Amino acid sequence: MGSWFADICESQGYKVLRVGRKTEVTVEQAAKQCDVVVISVPISVTYEIIKKVGPLVSKDSLLMDLTSVKKMPIKAMLKYSDAEVVGLHPLFGVDIDHGQPKKVAICGGRGEFGKRWVSELLNKTGFETIFLDPEEHDKIMGIVQGVNHFQTMCLAFRIKSSGISWEKIEKSSTQTFMKRLARIKKMFSQEPELFASLLMENEWSLKHIDLYIKDAMSLFDILNRKDKGGFEKMFYSIKRFIKRGIQDEGDMG
Repeated sequence: MGSWFADICESQGYKVLRVGRKTEVTVEQAAKQCDVVVISVPISVTYEIIKKVGPLVSKDSLLMDLTSVKKMPIKAMLKYSDAEVVGLHPLFGVDIDHGQPKKVAICGGRGEFGKRWVSELLNKTGFETIFLDPEEHDKIMGIVQGVNHFQTMCLAFRIKSSGISWEKIEKSSTQTFMKRLARIKKMFSQEPELFASLLMENEWSLKHIDLYIKDAMSLFDILNRKDKGGFEKMFYSIKRFIKRGIQDEGDMG
């Protein structure tokens, strides 16, 4: 994601210093030189990097991060730097489907100029920006990423433990379930650290997962008791919730 944002900046004529563990330019040198400093490292080390870099960023500069949690890094940037502060979360992976909308969440921290600059930069280069409060962002991502990835892992575990081969599952699957299997294969082609961070570093992920398990047990209890009335009541309550959301979107449009 750091390279993604660097490419965008370079496409608009900005000079970019790409800094890593093996580059000649050090993190400290870049922090002192740049008008915009972007932290793009694993979530687990984001706080320590901000603590190290933040005090070196000038008050007239912009300090940003590109992690998928926002409350922690923004709080750290505000604590360890006097610069303007903005948090970004690209809502897509590195293998983005170019036929889909490309959305980026923006969470303000300090100052308006930096937030406006990065929003205009993203809009100009074809990205849709969504403004969220850091706490609201993490609460939403607790479902969008936390519960979502947890659910995918649970399905993968169940398939593995079922005694049915992956080949037979694939051969007998509907088109809809094939998409679920493709998601599992994609997830487990990556390294575990990414998903461990998404599930553990956002406090809302664990909260939502806990409630998701309780919701699942409520549904299981209805099914186990063959309570058709209870099933229909739950089903229609969700149906009304979705319908209201669609109507609200229409009203806003």
